[in-house]
Amino acid sequence: MKTDLHGRYVAHVFYALNNRGIESTFSKGRYLNQELVDKGFAKVV
Repeated sequence: MKTDLHGRYVAHVFYALNNRGIESTFSKGRYLNQELVDKGFAKVV
């Protein structure tokens, strides 16, 4: 995992509402980072 200029951890987070394995989560899951940006809870820097 990487850290940003302020020492905070930076990660790409995928999730799925079903538990069908890691490949399914990456291919059909949701990208939490983008959802947070879209809803205004985070911003791209």
